[in-house]
Amino acid sequence: MERNDGLAVLLQTYIQGQANPHRVGCPTVPTLEAFLHGQLKPDVAESLHDHLRRCRECLLELKILRDIAHEGRGTASFEALASLIRSLTLVTDTARICHLAIEAIAEMFEVEKCAILLHDPAHRELVCQPQARGLAVEGIRIPLGEGTFTQLFWESGEPFIADNLASDLRCREYWELGEAMGIRSFLAHRLQVGQQPIGVVIIADKISGETFNPFDAALLDVFIEPVANALVSARTLQAQTEEKRRCQTVSHAASLLHAILDLKEVLERTVSIMLILSGADRCHLVLHETGGAMTPALSIAKFEAEQRWKVLDPRETAWLQWLNEHWQSLATDRAIAIESVSASFLIPSYWSSLSRVQSLAVVPLTAGDQRLGFLMLEYTEAIHGFSGEEIGFIEALARQSALAIKNAQAFQQAQSQSKE
Repeated sequence: MERNDGLAVLLQTYIQGQANPHRVGCPTVPTLEAFLHGQLKPDVAESLHDHLRRCRECLLELKILRDIAHEGRGTASFEALASLIRSLTLVTDTARICHLAIEAIAEMFEVEKCAILLHDPAHRELVCQPQARGLAVEGIRIPLGEGTFTQLFWESGEPFIADNLASDLRCREYWELGEAMGIRSFLAHRLQVGQQPIGVVIIADKISGETFNPFDAALLDVFIEPVANALVSARTLQAQTEEKRRCQTVSHAASLLHAILDLKEVLERTVSIMLILSGADRCHLVLHETGGAMTPALSIAKFEAEQRWKVLDPRETAWLQWLNEHWQSLATDRAIAIESVSASFLIPSYWSSLSRVQSLAVVPLTAGDQRLGFLMLEYTEAIHGFSGEEIGFIEALARQSALAIKNAQAFQQAQSQSKE
């Protein structure tokens, strides 16, 4: 029984020698004919079938490039792509890369709207970049929830075309958002380097009013490959630069703290440094007393009036009561970060409502194997998303602060003993 699965044209291309052997390989003609007539063993046939499907994708790409060259806009397409690649090689800023890519893609495809969404692995979300054309997308985050259309599209890696968003049942969870943005039809394509997905490009509403087609999807794939590579390179460089900056900052903070032997001044420097470098709105420092109780040493709030910071009343003890109840269960060597206090079962609701805390980090002050106390960082203006690198930076600052506090305590004790 003959196979009839849409591969006949591809097989003829092979047999006639028109396939590119360097791109797709060339099985022998007898093997192909045996496959076509269902005469191969099932496992061999299945393996060859998968191979031919991949070959078809390669041939489609070759056909696309040939079609581009023969179309009236062929030269313009290649020139636009070459210009985009040249521009991207000179840029290392993510925002600038997104801007250049969006402008080039929107002009190439003659669309009204274009946007790039980048993957946030920590929160499993696609985050709209503000450099969009024709769309107000700032602050929009699309979750990759289990079973959602977005997750299915994200995991498949296949381009997605919606001729009419308002009636496409596959996209019904985004009908309201699409209507608010005035999107009629769109093409979405995943940004990836190798097999690693990093984001999504969306183009919507051709100026001509036409809908998108597979040719558009394949051409967009050609355009976004250098964009994905540029974004990954920029992220790598940015991470390296940020890590270097953080190491230098920790080293500088350590030099400042270890040069001080007065305990009160060390505590003041510690909370001010942590407040400024963490971006928190309030910072509390508590120390262990004999018997394990926590005693507030200093609390400050971010810049107010003409002061650099405002010293808070230590009698505001909602947070202190919580810490005294929970400190023994907290880790000695790593911070606890709570991005949404209102959604956390650890934090009592009365505390978050009274102090307007949105996010919280509790950082141990550990010198060697000795825990001296804790730093508590409160974010009150908005929910703060903690990255692993940021937490590591805060922990490194806390370790240097703890060593400086321990040295100052030892110096203070030595002075007291000498006076006796």
